[in-house]
Amino acid sequence: KFTEQGELSITVALLPSKNEGQYVLRCAVKDTGIGIEPRKLAQLFEAFTQVDASTTRRYGGTGLGLSITKKLCE
Repeated sequence: KFTEQGELSITVALLPSKNEGQYVLRCAVKDTGIGIEPRKLAQLFEAFTQVDASTTRRYGGTGLGLSITKKLCE
């Protein structure tokens, strides 16, 4: 949505857990998109939050995508 040109990479790693016989799946997404100001990172996964209101007008969205994704991963 925010990386019209450039790159998007997704990495997945299977890591040992603190509990024997269990593992943790770590997923990471990196892009060359428009970026997010460091001071706004804390709000990133809050429901109905847009870290930059001007992008809502340009790209649309409700501010739920990352919040829902976080809940699914947990």
